[in-house]
Amino acid sequence: MKRALHYFYYKLYYFGVAISDDVLNEWKPLVTILTLEILILAQFLCWYSLLTKRIVDVSNPFLTFLPIVALLGIGNYRFFLHANKWKQFRGSFRQFDNGKKGVGSIKVALVILAIVAGVIISFYNFAQIDWKRYR
Repeated sequence: MKRALHYFYYKLYYFGVAISDDVLNEWKPLVTILTLEILILAQFLCWYSLLTKRIVDVSNPFLTFLPIVALLGIGNYRFFLHANKWKQFRGSFRQFDNGKKGVGSIKVALVILAIVAGVIISFYNFAQIDWKRYR
């Protein structure tokens, strides 16, 4: 699992470099991964509300979700960027043949699309419920 996450970071890194090569290259995949984690968290909250028929009521979402996002961001930094851990795996990923790289790119794209599609479906289902009946 750890190697798969490093490969995910590796593919996002080189996708970001292909778009624009600047000083933020190592941070672009980190922000992308954090955004995907936030989307997964939102998806879980939506499905929880849908299954329990209760709206998750947060009085101050900024104070509730900021520590969660900060912990995720710090965890991602420690896992990927601290002491350039991801660069240790970069050499082995570069040695993959073109077929394996192509399959890896497709898998990364499918994971991202699955997360985005899951969030869209959960928001759509969330909007279909008549919440006035459950308050």
